[in-house]
Amino acid sequence: DLASSRGARWLSPLPQAPESTDAAAAQARRDLVLRSWRDQFFFREEEILEDGTVSPGLRGPQMGALHAVLAHWKVSDATGTVVMPTGTGKTETMLALLVARRIPRLLVVVPSDALRVQVGRKFLTLGWLKAFGVVGQAARLPVVGMLTRMPQSREDADRILMQCNVLVTTMAIASGMSLRDDAL
Repeated sequence: DLASSRGARWLSPLPQAPESTDAAAAQARRDLVLRSWRDQFFFREEEILEDGTVSPGLRGPQMGALHAVLAHWKVSDATGTVVMPTGTGKTETMLALLVARRIPRLLVVVPSDALRVQVGRKFLTLGWLKAFGVVGQAARLPVVGMLTRMPQSREDADRILMQCNVLVTTMAIASGMSLRDDAL
């Protein structure tokens, strides 16, 4: 299976046997997801209504980070860093950026196996974004892969990344990977 032979585990869509998965079909599926995100992102901020109920949406720190990153990307190609306190919604912010900018391929590097699973599952469902109306119902869920060990070759690493909208791994694995310059 893919997990034992390549060091990755497919989360979504359902796994296919590697010998039956042609790279062009996998990339076409990834691109279909990407196209489905066009016009499906909405800047919807959480709001407390007059009657005390909460209208769901992104929280203030998430909206601030989202606007800051989008502004940075408009004027620069330089690397940027988003720093947010624990519990303010960094993962939902990443999800929002993924769809808002229709990022073709995203590599998410986390410090531990537990976070790899947690973050990978969030990306599988787009978190709360659809339920909160931040992402439209027509948006497809991303193709998510989780790297559980080092790929056996640079070609394996490139192939895995090129088939995913999102690849989640740990720092220990990512630090040993060598990807083509155009893979990200």
